[in-house]
Amino acid sequence: GHRRPMQELLREQPLNRRSVNLVAAVAELLDHWVPADEEAGLRGLRDDELEHVYETLEFLVETVQGPCAANQYCIAIETSALDVCRRVLSRKLAKRGSNTRLSVARVRGAAAKLLSALVEGGDEPLVNARIVDKLGWECISTLLINLHDRLEQLLALRRRLERARTCAGRAARALPTRAGLLDGCGGGGAAAAPAPAAADD
Repeated sequence: GHRRPMQELLREQPLNRRSVNLVAAVAELLDHWVPADEEAGLRGLRDDELEHVYETLEFLVETVQGPCAANQYCIAIETSALDVCRRVLSRKLAKRGSNTRLSVARVRGAAAKLLSALVEGGDEPLVNARIVDKLGWECISTLLINLHDRLEQLLALRRRLERARTCAGRAARALPTRAGLLDGCGGGGAAAAPAPAAADD
């Protein structure tokens, strides 16, 4: 599980002379790796750069899951993390020779995971309204459609795997056993010779 006091300690350290909001600081790092300038372009980010984005998003997820309402508010209202999530989900990232589909999928999955974690509990209307305002219904609907399509693909793959497993099981049961093969081919080996009769004393 997630320990809320430790999550909140990342945002503020009341026993320190100077408190540092590590949650907001880490969230602002995303602007460095995912620029707001459309012309800068996200397509072609290298795998190692996408890995930085992925790990940062996953860190933010860990700070809010539970949920931790104060950190949810901090990320959604006080940082540009939602803008970054919109860019990651709506812009083209994949480019042959620069990154892989897996790395792009991991980053987009982490962005969707963060959005889900931000509305966990659903007790803060400002957070929910901010998400809708920043993402827009078009981006949200596109995300839901993509998730639905991906789920359908995964379910179809699962059905194919189950059919393949069933066919393999039937084929295995239909195969004769090794002993049966030997018996049927007369390869069971020569019959054991009878024990010699005991000699008369």
